[in-house]
Amino acid sequence: MLAGESTLDLRVLIDRSIIEVFAMGGRGAMTAHDYPSEGSAMFHLVNWGESPLTVRNLSIASMACGWAL
Repeated sequence: MLAGESTLDLRVLIDRSIIEVFAMGGRGAMTAHDYPSEGSAMFHLVNWGESPLTVRNLSIASMACGWAL
């Protein structure tokens, strides 16, 4: 975050084993992979900082199959 910013905007996209995170409108980005067991998809938001964390908006949507037939 830049000086003077007090909020952190994250967009997290999870599709099976791929995880993409975009911070502050794309100013920072990360891609990772994970292989959860069948039917055990989870999302965790963890704060390792010393200040309390407040989540102001959280949306979770199911993704449909992206395979073109």
